Amino acid sequence: MLFHSIEFLISFMLLLLLFFGTKLNQKAPLGKIVLLVFSLFFYSYWELREQIGPPIYTILFTILVAINYAFSHFLSRYQTIERKYFWGLIFILLLNFTPLLIYKYGYFIYKLFVSLRFDSEPYQYRLAGRSLHHLILPLGISFITFQLSGQTIDHYRSKERPAKSLLDALLFIFFFPQLIAGPIMRAKNLIPQFNRPRFSYKMQNFREGAFFLVRGMLKKAIFADLLAHFVTPTFSTLQSHSLVFILLSCCLYGFQIYLDFSGYSDMAVGLANFFDIDLKINFKTPYLSKNPQEFWRRWHISLSEWFRDYVYIPLGGSQNSTAKITLCILLTFALSGFWHGAGWNFLIWGLYHGVGLVLYRAAVGLELTKKLPSVFKIGLNYLFVSTGWLFFRISDLGDLGQVFEQINLLAHEQSQMSSLITLFLIGSGLHLLEAWLPYRKFQRPPIWLQNSALSLSLLLLMIFNSGSSAFIYFKF
Repeated sequence: MLFHSIEFLISFMLLLLLFFGTKLNQKAPLGKIVLLVFSLFFYSYWELREQIGPPIYTILFTILVAINYAFSHFLSRYQTIERKYFWGLIFILLLNFTPLLIYKYGYFIYKLFVSLRFDSEPYQYRLAGRSLHHLILPLGISFITFQLSGQTIDHYRSKERPAKSLLDALLFIFFFPQLIAGPIMRAKNLIPQFNRPRFSYKMQNFREGAFFLVRGMLKKAIFADLLAHFVTPTFSTLQSHSLVFILLSCCLYGFQIYLDFSGYSDMAVGLANFFDIDLKINFKTPYLSKNPQEFWRRWHISLSEWFRDYVYIPLGGSQNSTAKITLCILLTFALSGFWHGAGWNFLIWGLYHGVGLVLYRAAVGLELTKKLPSVFKIGLNYLFVSTGWLFFRISDLGDLGQVFEQINLLAHEQSQMSSLITLFLIGSGLHLLEAWLPYRKFQRPPIWLQNSALSLSLLLLMIFNSGSSAFIYFKF
């Protein structure tokens, strides 16, 4: 895993020394150059490690950033009439999304085309010497595409000024903590932080950075990977398990993917804090949500806001027509589901949540949920979300159909069931603890207690982390 490698830790320490050396001398552009060079190296290192060859993906995204930067400055200088350069924006967005369509969805579209022709595959389309099936997906391509496109759309809408320099534009996209799996930032929130006129050394930045970094590593390397050890075998042998066992495994998978992804987000926030940069908090204990609408305001917040601002509202979701709002919700969630992967199961998962949100809005309109206790609402919504993970996790629709035929509880599952229930209680306890801590009065314990907790956490990581698996969202 990139953040756990010795090479990364050594490089990161050298980066801190260089960054502080330039910043303390008030050479802000040089500090940004140091960050950008390291970020480009960070991304290129993955390409070299995967033996892809020259850093073609780094070069590709650098060119796209430069094109978007030039277009944004063109708009700021010449656009005087609203929508005058609409087709120019469409062209730029097509450029931005073309790599995503090729690398992530190319083989899926090709298979769909072949199936519609009722033909066997007579030949393989090839790109850069590889068949579509064997193309290596660029790391973080979805997040890079969305962040870059959102910035350009905001410039077109005249809601933001373009980056003052190409250096700022490149650093906005390639800033290494959030490069791979978000959070998806807005230029107006991130770029000004790179251009603060004077750097002030704050020990609190290091304490908070260490807290988020270690918390993220604990979530991922200990708890998420522990859950994966029990969850993965279940989905690999679906025919050997009952429906109850599979659904309970879905609940555990829900905690696994939350701890995995929020763990990465915490690590990103922590690493950025070391450089006095504030990244968006991407999760707010989503499993304590009382309804589907609240869940999507607390789960992968930056992605939810991106789809709201650039898909749902432009489609007409802010209008008062119930029919149009319903259609916009379903289309937005279908696209959101498909964003997660090139498979029908992701599309079904997205529509599942879209239908759930539509039904919830109807229930609110009829005042059916008004008198329900909060605990009941949380439990009902949690069951809804957990059942949905079944569609997300199982990629083969044939396997998905067989799941609901397995009603009987097999005798040999009873011993395994106790382990799953124990893990479920642990996951629930961790989630409640995470929600409880921010609201305590004693948010800043004594330094000795902070240092002791940090040392204990690092010791746990050294003992239990014998090689963590890759983050789940790296493939999205």
